[in-house]
Amino acid sequence: WAFGLRNPWRFSFDRMTHDLYIADVGQGNWEEIDFQPAGSAGGQNYGWDCREGANPYNDTQDTVNMPPIFNADCPGRTFTDPVLQYDHSTGACAVIGGYVYRGLPASSVLTGKYLYGDLCTGQIWLGANGGSGWTSQQLFDTSLTITTFGESQNGRVYVVGQDGTVQWIAPYTFDDVPADFWAWQFIEGLAASGITGGCGGTSFCPTAFLNRAQIAVFLVRGIHGAAFMPPAATGTVFTDVPADYWAGSFIEQFAADGITRGCSANQFCPDALVNRAESAVFLLRAKHGQSYTPPPATGTVFTDVPASYWAAAWIEQMAAEGITGGCGGGNFCPDRSLTRAETAVFVSRVFNLTTP
Repeated sequence: WAFGLRNPWRFSFDRMTHDLYIADVGQGNWEEIDFQPAGSAGGQNYGWDCREGANPYNDTQDTVNMPPIFNADCPGRTFTDPVLQYDHSTGACAVIGGYVYRGLPASSVLTGKYLYGDLCTGQIWLGANGGSGWTSQQLFDTSLTITTFGESQNGRVYVVGQDGTVQWIAPYTFDDVPADFWAWQFIEGLAASGITGGCGGTSFCPTAFLNRAQIAVFLVRGIHGAAFMPPAATGTVFTDVPADYWAGSFIEQFAADGITRGCSANQFCPDALVNRAESAVFLLRAKHGQSYTPPPATGTVFTDVPASYWAAAWIEQMAAEGITGGCGGGNFCPDRSLTRAETAVFVSRVFNLTTP
């Protein structure tokens, strides 16, 4: 239990830690987020109406409640200050409490952070305790008159506007893959599985092409699990993959798993780009095993893949299993280089990864 709250809107529990978050609407100048850890015995006094937020409240100047009520017993009392607060200087008027994000797949941006907003500005923030103190950062600046947040059984968080609009706050991991990017959900699934951490920093480089070394890493992790570390490279499997090559151990494991025998005699061509036809062979072998052989091709699935095309059977089986619908217009574009975004789609479908 607790007291010293003015108008909580709303409070919620972190479904993982069971900590309590209370968004308390201020009187006229300050909005606050109060926090009560799960292990608390209760009894916190959050200050109202001696304090508004973490600031002394001079109720003798109250222009809302007339006549003003003076609390002479405020001095000397112990209060629990809010962990976050903001004023009305930018047009804010009333805090709207949300939830700690625990949706799946996990998001490096959202997971474990508290989502809250403001009625008048439509802004949504993320609050978090980074160990050295609580911080808040703006996540979205919406056009909504925010009235509440909602949480689904699987941890999705929704924001609701006064006009009845309900919007899903979609998780995202990479700065260059916003939630409206066409392959966003598959890229998120790939990241959440641990198959990739992106292309560097907070980027995924979705439109960059994938080379043979990179696809070896993706598929070996897909087959064996994200935590799998292949044996150290020997440098004796392919003449163009020395033991100290950055992906050497994954490339040699790729060969050991029977996914590839290389690009030519004793070579792997690690820096060569992967085309869509090659990816069909790699992906189906990764899914079904090295001894798998697809049914003969018919030449009727894609207009640019006749039955005589070298990888036609693999490409048609990719389509039969719902891994791809082609590149558009009834075509597969077999010789086109594969992008990292396309790879995310294919890999997610091959390994049935969890996506948002």
